[in-house]
Formats: sequence, C-alpha cells, structure tokens
Amino acid sequence: MFGTDAYPYSNEMGWEESGVIAARTGRQALAIALTGMLRDGEISRARASELARMVLRENAKGLYGL
Repeated sequence: MFGTDAYPYSNEMGWEESGVIAARTGRQALAIALTGMLRDGEISRARASELARMVLRENAKGLYGL
C-alpha cells in the first residue's frame, strides 16, 4: 500500500506540492520495480498491472472499507 505524509517541508513548499511530488515519485519507483520484475521473467504483464492496482488503490480500499 502506498501513502505519503504530504508534510510541508519548508515555507516555500506546502503540503499540496509535497503530496504531488511524493505521489509522482512513488509511482515512478513502483514502475521501475515492476518493470524489472517483468524483464526478469518473475511476473507477467497482467500480474504487474494487478500489483500496481493493489499498491496504489485496492489495498487501501480494503483496509479502510471504501
């Protein structure tokens, strides 16, 4: 499950910008990890899509009953 604190790290950067940067970085890191697993033959493309949905959405939905 992915999450961010979205903390205002300085007077120049509010929590909104911090949240956008953290979300973008998190998605990029997930893409790098899943791409590596695909290239190594550890997972299929369908499984990579499933894992991405789980990390970015489905796990939180299940945890919080959304």
